[in-house]
Amino acid sequence: MSKLQQRLLRELQQNRMIKIVKTDEWCIPIATVEVTYEPVRRSTMDVLMTMLLTSIREANFSSAQELSELLLVDPLFIADLVSLMSRVNLIDKQEGFYQLTSKGQQQLERGIFEEELELETATLYYSPCHLAFLAVGRGSYGGVRRVTRAISPM
Repeated sequence: MSKLQQRLLRELQQNRMIKIVKTDEWCIPIATVEVTYEPVRRSTMDVLMTMLLTSIREANFSSAQELSELLLVDPLFIADLVSLMSRVNLIDKQEGFYQLTSKGQQQLERGIFEEELELETATLYYSPCHLAFLAVGRGSYGGVRRVTRAISPM
């Protein structure tokens, strides 16, 4: 920290209009909180996915090949989308046929595709003095972290 203080002091002394009368150090308590969460990516459902979900809802299909033949789309695209939709639980295979799940039905009705992503971890900084979480960014002084704004708690 003394290198940072010396650098700041040198920068201030370069301006002849500034005179340092007194220096002091102080700090505020900050609590760090590790938060793990599961992000969700939301996007407008594309036309092919809408067609697949509608087809699965309206008729019985036992393979991606059958869907490919009906929709006249390359089997590779259909197989990839069917795999994705199975993985995110929009469809499942019951009694040999693809069926929409309740989640698939809801997303089809809204036209919004929601994909759960891998767990992520973030560090939050809480200031009891501000009674708020602090948004922390990179400073311009040797990578020192600085408070950019306080975020009101919900």
